[in-house]
Amino acid sequence: MTEPSKAEYLWGTINALRESQRYIEHGNPGISDVKDRVFSVEPGVFPSHEFQDTKFFTENILSQKGKSFCEIGCGAGITAITIALEGAERVVATDNCLIAVNNTRKNARKYGVKEKVDIRRGYELTPIKQDERFDTIYWNVPFGYVEFRPEGIEASVFSYKYENIKRFFDEARDHLNSNGSLMFGFSPEIGRKDLIDKYLINNDLVILNRAAKIFSKGTMNPAGPVTLELYETKKRG
Repeated sequence: MTEPSKAEYLWGTINALRESQRYIEHGNPGISDVKDRVFSVEPGVFPSHEFQDTKFFTENILSQKGKSFCEIGCGAGITAITIALEGAERVVATDNCLIAVNNTRKNARKYGVKEKVDIRRGYELTPIKQDERFDTIYWNVPFGYVEFRPEGIEASVFSYKYENIKRFFDEARDHLNSNGSLMFGFSPEIGRKDLIDKYLINNDLVILNRAAKIFSKGTMNPAGPVTLELYETKKRG
């Protein structure tokens, strides 16, 4: 049996994203269950209740207890809020989408961490102050490599020639504490690991840990099985 091509995976994901928004917009609430906690997901925010990556990555991030943690592209705030609830000393969550920022605030209020999770609006690392440093910076990067500029919800999954991902690796290492970790989510079916590896090398980052799981073909990955990978990297030396 022939394996699906990258193009089939890409268009299958795009169609699944669009279908998820139609479902929410017709009055069906988006509810995401992660680590026995229920989070609301608003229309216009990455549908973490339909895709497996937010849940998988959140469940596999190593303990951040007592650490400072920054999440880029927080969406509904599921990862940042979970990390705060599990004992992180300081949590910053950023997203350029106002709906996502408000969605994160709503979920943070629900779980009593609205004062602990510092939610900021802006692209990638732009809301981070020049002198701010963290023990961990994490982004479920928009790993779908495309040569068109995605708009709206599709920008949460796809990146034009990896421009913003390259910028993330180039800038994030300067916001890490001396022994800090840079973590990112990825999927090889629609991603370009060769480019990711290049960015790591250029920024003198080495991979320390990798968690991975294959998810079978389904509604949200109609083209075929999807592999999700969570990487932890650190500055060499």
